[in-house]
Amino acid sequence: YASYDTRPLARDILNMLQREPRFAALSPKFALLLDGGERLAVLDHSHDIWLSAMPSEGTHTWLAFGLAGRPSTEQACATGAARDADVPALVRALIDTFLDLAGPQETHMRETLMRCGVGAFMNRLHEHLACPIRGDNDPAVSAWRRSPADPNLRFGAHAQCTRGLWHVGAQPVLGRIDPTTLRGLARLAQDYGDGTLRMTPWQSVLLPD
Repeated sequence: YASYDTRPLARDILNMLQREPRFAALSPKFALLLDGGERLAVLDHSHDIWLSAMPSEGTHTWLAFGLAGRPSTEQACATGAARDADVPALVRALIDTFLDLAGPQETHMRETLMRCGVGAFMNRLHEHLACPIRGDNDPAVSAWRRSPADPNLRFGAHAQCTRGLWHVGAQPVLGRIDPTTLRGLARLAQDYGDGTLRMTPWQSVLLPD
């Protein structure tokens, strides 16, 4: 159901985060959301940094981004937007800017923005940023809204974007899976799916493809 496959970009961001020694100073709870526009998604959780795919424009996909919040389906929410190829550089610059400005007790973006403001943060961001971005004064950015999600898609069988492929989801009681059931699910994923078994934020399981 995704409008954009985030997996290659997620790998690039993760590799960048792991290679930068300075980022070890971040709180373990510093949250980053990379959203491909899936219909099955959690949209009610606030993140320090979030990125969400916008509709494609020719050969490029732009991702809206925001600070200390979440993508909204109802109101303007994006601070700006960047091309997908530039997102790792943007994430690096956003985190560098946060670490530059954060006080000793400020472990989350919202705390720093409450003190210094979004304007000051964005001014400092441009000292680190080597790629072009669109600001919230761009009509495409200010008009963008995240498409609605449907968490009920975690139950049952549903057709995927790739024709002929389905995902199947179920939720065990209290989110608990015993070893026998887990091995059975793994066999189903290997025999009929793509060999992956995915755990969801709702304590449910998905077998894709």
